[in-house]
Amino acid sequence: MSISEVINSILEAEKAAEHDAKAADFKARQIISEAEAEAERIRASAKAEMEEYREKCCEEAVVRGGKLSEAVIKEGEKESAVIAKKAEGNLLAAVEFILSKISG
Repeated sequence: MSISEVINSILEAEKAAEHDAKAADFKARQIISEAEAEAERIRASAKAEMEEYREKCCEEAVVRGGKLSEAVIKEGEKESAVIAKKAEGNLLAAVEFILSKISG
């Protein structure tokens, strides 16, 4: 093999490596974007569930009436806050997990 063939082979290998690196970077950015979108979907879903649960608790409180309704509403708000905190905690853990898999 001549020196020019070796040089051309090296140049081709460098071009291929650069192309692969760019493709990997693009794919990583795409995965991160998809992970962020999924994390937002999870957060929105958890928020909607929390709101639905809160509304359910409020309706139940109205049926019970009087002083009992106040206690039920407060309990529903507390439970909704707990659910929201758990959902946020799970969201962060999911995003961290996905990013750790991407980062290697």
